[in-house]
Amino acid sequence: MVARRVDSVFNLAKYDFVGFDLDNTLVTYNLRNLFTNHFEYLAGFLNAKKQYEIPALSPSIVDFMSRGLVIDINRGNLLKLNCEGGIIRASHGSRLLSSNEIQQVYGTEKKWSKLSEVIANRFSDWKSRSGEMYSFMDFTDAAATAVYALAVDSGRPTGQVWSDVYEAIASMYDDSEWENAILVGNPDRYVNKTPEKVKKWLLELRKHSKIGLVTSNFACLAPKIARNGLGDDFQSLFDVVVYEAKKPRFFYENVPFRDVETQEEVEFNFGQSFAGGSMDGIRENLRKILKREPNCLYLGDSPFHDYMTSSSTDTVAIAEELKAEKLFPGSHPSADFIRSSFWGSYFYEDDRPTLFGEFVLNAKFCVPDLEFLADKPVDFDFSRPKLLKSI
Repeated sequence: MVARRVDSVFNLAKYDFVGFDLDNTLVTYNLRNLFTNHFEYLAGFLNAKKQYEIPALSPSIVDFMSRGLVIDINRGNLLKLNCEGGIIRASHGSRLLSSNEIQQVYGTEKKWSKLSEVIANRFSDWKSRSGEMYSFMDFTDAAATAVYALAVDSGRPTGQVWSDVYEAIASMYDDSEWENAILVGNPDRYVNKTPEKVKKWLLELRKHSKIGLVTSNFACLAPKIARNGLGDDFQSLFDVVVYEAKKPRFFYENVPFRDVETQEEVEFNFGQSFAGGSMDGIRENLRKILKREPNCLYLGDSPFHDYMTSSSTDTVAIAEELKAEKLFPGSHPSADFIRSSFWGSYFYEDDRPTLFGEFVLNAKFCVPDLEFLADKPVDFDFSRPKLLKSI
């Protein structure tokens, strides 16, 4: 994969519309508590329903957790990839494979041809390969990397292991009682309050641009999360709120906006809340207002949903690992849960970008959180971090 050139300077004030993801962007989570809860739910499900013997969470299990890994389902292997799709680290279950072992399975170039095809298509068709591979891209399933590895260690057939683990993941997110208990019923333990300086910065940004909360989360749940993080008046911070956006499709398909209550198709206008829709619809409205082609930006944390596949919309990658790995100033309160000595840096290996590090670097800009941006005026010229320039 070849990186496209990006500007050395980034300025928010040049954009006519700035969209923000909700989860892990506008509202962040206590990842230490969240990952612990995820692990305990998944391990408990497998132990109770499938008779596994997944051990209790320990420091070594925490160190194994990492996003940015791909599962080879049939072989029971987890793979870390460089920007060209080469396998730079791998494990069978929780056992690290040697370089020779990787070559014996994947050839001297250490590449899996089926995965190379998916990477060439920027993962656009990876979900159609669900019987062959799965990618842990987001914090929502990062704890599952360790659960899956420990389940493989049981020695059961690898296809059955993945079927069981996937069933556990699906059960967790289909469990409305669990979801409400975590995200709504116990927000002080799991949901961080968005700093006041970020909310003031959003209001200042509105003086320069139209801004929107654009989330794929459901209209029945997202407002509850937003209130816990941003406050009861969260909608007053934005010119538009869009739920159920179905990213990344939101960025490249012309999908109609819907009324949140009736689900009927409606015309887009700022000052309202919608379900569905597309960036094209927002652009079309801005063209009428500005009498020119608008410049649009989106900030989010999910590689696949927020910044890997968007081409006509500039993107900012939110990657909390930037702070956990000391690539940005400050400390991360859950650094030990998102920094792994077993897998190494999320961004690079031997001074070369990893696959997901490359996706981050190819965004217009990357930051660990919105606080980094809020520390400066909205028209500030940000330079790309020197540490990342050298990778």
